[in-house]
Amino acid sequence: MTRRTRVWAYTFYPIYAVHGDVDARRDSDVFYLASESLFFCYDRFCMKEIVAVLPNIRSLHNVGSAFRTADAAGVSKLYLSGITPKPVDPLGNYRREIVKVALGAERTVPWECARSTVALLKKLKKTGYQIFAVEQSKRSIPYYRVKPAKNARVALVVGNEVEGLPADVLRLADKILEIPMRGKKESLNVSVAFGIVLFGLVYNK
Repeated sequence: MTRRTRVWAYTFYPIYAVHGDVDARRDSDVFYLASESLFFCYDRFCMKEIVAVLPNIRSLHNVGSAFRTADAAGVSKLYLSGITPKPVDPLGNYRREIVKVALGAERTVPWECARSTVALLKKLKKTGYQIFAVEQSKRSIPYYRVKPAKNARVALVVGNEVEGLPADVLRLADKILEIPMRGKKESLNVSVAFGIVLFGLVYNK
């Protein structure tokens, strides 16, 4: 069997084998790049697992963007709760607006629908997930101050474009994270905020 070498990557750039044909395959939370003479073993993240919960997102484009960002960050699953639209319509056809933004990530990222966000979060907490909510509140702290342990299981929750996350969801959060704003606007587009906080959690050590 070809020898494996652990490679630590500190950038967002992919790792390429330099000899032979490269065969890439995904196995759990480890990404392997194999060649005829070299086999890289690359831990994709500093966390064991991360899932994302998207309650009551109205915009199809924001949902598509979340899928694409989730794929880039290696999110294990997206939970679409409340009125958040599915990637497919009732007839099983992929929604054009989501596909346009997701660029195929709607097919690569596992997703699941949940009617109640509160019930879903309670279930995730029981199975060992820490709940991190993105919202501005008296309890919120800057997202970059949170450094999950390597074996942490995290559920990241981002809410409605206008109303944000309701109080019953925030009460279940282990931490409430915010993005400090330096301009006149008090918030970012939900899909932009999702990407900033998500990659912060993935790469903060």
